[in-house]
Amino acid sequence: MTSLCLALLLILTPLACDSPVAPSLDKKEPAVTASPPPRSEPLGDEATSTASRPPHGSSAVTKTVARTLNSLRNGARTGLLVPHDGSRLDGPPELQFAVITDLHVRQSSQRGDPIPRGLYRLVDALVLARPDFVVVTGDLTSGDRDLHFSPRTMDRWWTSARTALTPLREANIPVLIIPGNHDAYTEEQQQAYRRAWVDLPLWLASLEIREDPLDDPPFYYSVDVGDLTLVLLNVVSRSLAEEQTWWLDHLVMMQDDAPFIAFGHLPLRSVVGDELTNSHLEGNLGRRLVKGNVLAYFCGHEHLLWDEWIELVRGGRIRQIISGVGGAGYLRSYGPSARRYCLADHCRLPASSTVVEVNPGTSRLTQNVTFVWAEVRHGELTVRPQFVDARGAHPYPQGQVEEQ
Repeated sequence: MTSLCLALLLILTPLACDSPVAPSLDKKEPAVTASPPPRSEPLGDEATSTASRPPHGSSAVTKTVARTLNSLRNGARTGLLVPHDGSRLDGPPELQFAVITDLHVRQSSQRGDPIPRGLYRLVDALVLARPDFVVVTGDLTSGDRDLHFSPRTMDRWWTSARTALTPLREANIPVLIIPGNHDAYTEEQQQAYRRAWVDLPLWLASLEIREDPLDDPPFYYSVDVGDLTLVLLNVVSRSLAEEQTWWLDHLVMMQDDAPFIAFGHLPLRSVVGDELTNSHLEGNLGRRLVKGNVLAYFCGHEHLLWDEWIELVRGGRIRQIISGVGGAGYLRSYGPSARRYCLADHCRLPASSTVVEVNPGTSRLTQNVTFVWAEVRHGELTVRPQFVDARGAHPYPQGQVEEQ
């Protein structure tokens, strides 16, 4: 009897691993109610143990990456949803979370659904993955510096953004919001942001803002998740208000070398422009972050994916992760500072060796909806960029790409 049970187990296990878990993204289909796989188990094509995974740069890795890129181009399924990438550290993650950015709901609801279809798909994928929390690093709307919009129009944008994110809240997944430049160009837009997120504490679900906010709702704040602090910043221009820098200095000092992760909208160092584009912000904000035990700075704004350790001009280094675009908006080309990591049709993100496919003519991502999945194990951060299509969320491959 024991031998028969073992034989059946060996036969059925591969079938279970190959079963699709991504929900249908057609809104007419009934909602998926099945529970996702246990968090600690690797999923899909990424279910390779650290011991059996060859080191980056080996022939096996380069061939695997080349095959995966070919699968992307040919429309083949590349794997199930997200979380595991064979970290060097064993055991389940202490935390796993997603960072999305630049949702850009449309300015008018008079031309069909103001919520991009790709954003529906992204939220569906995150509900299935059940991260510990989701951070949205700004530009949920499409405000403009020079155009005037009525309060009613701006409130409609925010209604659309909240509607798009509501499945996360209904799944009891904390959602942490900060503004982007398109949310806060003018005082009227800032007031619309305040009206939209007056109930922000409810979106944090089981999490709580660390101290009484300086504004209601706060444009910047911090949240404790276990032993880790999340620092949510209002970085919508290259200059920071003095009140925020004082607050940040005090927060970093009180951390007493405890780890934290920072989130803002603008990058410390641009990947679209040259390395001096955001030099003022890098000097002001970057030097404050490296005074503490910051694991990384997550941001958006540039509508591409990036992951790199940057050496700050004033000393110190910080890992900067740009989380792509969540609403199928326009994409930006990789600039001069990134092109040394790019060939004709792909770029390798230097900190994680993730390989993303780009259009040879424009150096823009070929996938329109992207985000970043991250895990923390024993104080170490693992980052895995993802793309979303009609079949669900898929991890980009890792390693060096073999010349075609």
